[in-house]
Amino acid sequence: MDDSLKDCSLVLAMHGSTEDDRPRKAGQWLASALMKEARPAEVIPCYYKHDPWMQEALGQCSRNKVLIQPMLMSNGYFAQKVFPKALGISQDPIETFPTTFSLHGKQVCCAPPLGNDPALSDLVLGCAADCLERYPFPVRIPLKSAAIALVGHGTPRHSQSTQSALDVVAAIQQRHEACSDIRAFFIEEPPRVEEILQWSSAAKDVVVVPFMIADGPHAILDIPLALGEPEKRVQACLAQGSPTWRNPTQRNRQRIWITPPVGLSHRIPALITRRLRELAGRMLAKDSESLMD
Repeated sequence: MDDSLKDCSLVLAMHGSTEDDRPRKAGQWLASALMKEARPAEVIPCYYKHDPWMQEALGQCSRNKVLIQPMLMSNGYFAQKVFPKALGISQDPIETFPTTFSLHGKQVCCAPPLGNDPALSDLVLGCAADCLERYPFPVRIPLKSAAIALVGHGTPRHSQSTQSALDVVAAIQQRHEACSDIRAFFIEEPPRVEEILQWSSAAKDVVVVPFMIADGPHAILDIPLALGEPEKRVQACLAQGSPTWRNPTQRNRQRIWITPPVGLSHRIPALITRRLRELAGRMLAKDSESLMD
């Protein structure tokens, strides 16, 4: 049994949403799952957009060793500038992760954004395969015969905002038989989500995987609308608490599935646990070196 996190406070730093409560629920689910998977002293979810606020998170930590996991899918504007300032760990942009600080008598280590983890290529493939398995209508489609449209956020405010999604695409392209084709699309940068409908992939079956943390407005509103779902129907589904996309839906020559966001995958807690245990090991090694000096 690995108890390397038993004396650590884990902070999940998330964006959140003022329009929808789903991101808050996603944080609560993940915090509960990590308590079981990682067995830390505590897990504290906090948000940039709403309470519990990032500004208060470090003050709530009961342990002197604090590991912060930015629940972001790129090492961009929010990871480098917005979250560090909101968390109170740095007023200056952070360009290199992981990074360690001594604050208020605590040793604080901020992990890289989740989207930078090399294991995300496996996770994306798993999300796509799970969706095809769950919705086999009209026939069961193997992932190797389908194309994956990976949808990230993107932003013109930072040059690195698309890089992690592009890295995942490149990694999967190296695995030639994992899927028929894969390409990245974005909410705020080209190629945009609506261009999936003009994608000249040889595969007629397309699995859209939101490269996002939670099922907030981008995942459950923007993507279905961009793929031609009538806004009236989407809003009615939201009001009823039902899915805003029917898997699969025919669009021109394509059958399109949309998966839940990668951040809601049942594989995420194990992925986060592994990377935070590695960071805790580094912190322990650094403490040992200090004592020897």
